[in-house]
Amino acid sequence: MAGSRMELFIDASSINTGLKIRDRDLVEKYLEVKKYPIIYFKSRFVRLINPKQFEVVGDLRLHGVNKELRLTLNTIGDIINGDKARELGFKLQPLMLNRTDYGIMEGSMGSGSVGDTLTVSAIIRVRDVTAYRKGFDTRYSEKNTAITIPFKGSFVGKSGTHINLINDAGNYFLAFSDDEWSWFAQAKVVGPNLFKLMSFSTLVELNPDSITFTPSDEQPEVLTREEIK
Repeated sequence: MAGSRMELFIDASSINTGLKIRDRDLVEKYLEVKKYPIIYFKSRFVRLINPKQFEVVGDLRLHGVNKELRLTLNTIGDIINGDKARELGFKLQPLMLNRTDYGIMEGSMGSGSVGDTLTVSAIIRVRDVTAYRKGFDTRYSEKNTAITIPFKGSFVGKSGTHINLINDAGNYFLAFSDDEWSWFAQAKVVGPNLFKLMSFSTLVELNPDSITFTPSDEQPEVLTREEIK
């Protein structure tokens, strides 16, 4: 496992408790997503504990604060899917986080309705994307090219597609949603104002007032920038 690594990016604004007023309060006052839009974990090492259990030690960056985190992942599935690609399923052994360790202090002197600690659990799906991407990464290799149009804003398409662009200290992300599903993906620069998504064989071209979103083997869709009201 010496060559294994794990990176996890979470859109901090994607919190959903089922109550919009509470979500807005958590996003704006607690997580302060305008300053800290991404929650990020990067492993230092991954170690096999037993045939179906891994220990992952790394750093969690939350609310601008970095702290070491030790994870235990239990394997709950290992299959070859219909595209002949391997998929793994992991269950995160629950762990406790204290918000004050990360400087999330809003409400700590209030009514006490928000506790300091929370329990984190997750089901993680990992798949080999080689079969999906084929020669995509060869054709569109990463480049150290400066972008000339700010990577930010919200865009909408005629089909009801919404895309938000997120720039976190030079790391680029797209948050996608339509009537059927939503996802969040990292983007890498492959040309002047041109990006590829790391989770899909998709290109995104940034224009002054729009973006062109081109999934693999599909027609491009132009999304226009939403005006801020």
